Amino acid sequence: MNSDYIKACVAAYLRYERQMAIVVFERCLPELGVPDVLAVTPDRKLLEVEVKISMADFKNDAKKRKFQPYWKDRRKVRKQQYYCMPAKLASVVTAPEGWGLLSVDDGQCYGLRRISVVTKAPVNKLAPRLTIKELVQMVKHQTGTLCHMAAKLARQELKQELIDQYEAVKPEVFT
Repeated sequence: MNSDYIKACVAAYLRYERQMAIVVFERCLPELGVPDVLAVTPDRKLLEVEVKISMADFKNDAKKRKFQPYWKDRRKVRKQQYYCMPAKLASVVTAPEGWGLLSVDDGQCYGLRRISVVTKAPVNKLAPRLTIKELVQMVKHQTGTLCHMAAKLARQELKQELIDQYEAVKPEVFT
């Protein structure tokens, strides 16, 4: 399970189970850093999800939180913040203060693995609502996410097509 797969699971969870119409990957408003997944809640506030695939990855993030000042400031502008990771990892970590914890389980949901809430993130009641201008910016980022994903899918399909063509004509010497 890689981080792209987990991001896809998180996107499906946020869009269909949490009813968030805008979900973007690794793109956001300039002053907020670059979270793995950022979504706009129905009340026009931000929800962030950081994806971690290993204990080392999770611990490395703790160093960022401790030494980079924007990590402290970004809590002021988000309604909720979560970490999401494979269930096995989620069973042995504790979410840092101010964060919730999501896990990727074995169950299926929208053709992907199901996301479960391990620890609910505290709600920042002071998080500001996005302005219309900021919402438009988020929609632009969402379009960027879609273009990136479409290009990645096209590259994978082209690669498979080339493999299939090679398999069809490869000389008997190599078999």
